[in-house]
Amino acid sequence: MTTTLITHADAQRVLWGDDEAGYVPDVIYLSNDDIHVIEFSLERGGRFTHSEVKRTVFGADEVFYVLEGTLLLANPEIGEVHRVQQGEAAFFQRDTWHHG
Repeated sequence: MTTTLITHADAQRVLWGDDEAGYVPDVIYLSNDDIHVIEFSLERGGRFTHSEVKRTVFGADEVFYVLEGTLLLANPEIGEVHRVQQGEAAFFQRDTWHHG
């Protein structure tokens, strides 16, 4: 196995979203068939939902780990809401809708 250091400066930047879903700046450290490691940030009071083009349901399990602040995650299908504080994580199984 080869180990590769990917620094914050070297990571790929992508702006995810649209006017309806909201915009989220992503920093992509790794994205392949096995794993995605993405850091995103929202301004205080920021949000992401979904639109027809930018859907927030993915074909993989997801773990959200909060580095700073608080993130509210909601499943709009069933009304489940998680308040995730700095240093905490939340898990969504594949094919689960979520808004933040």
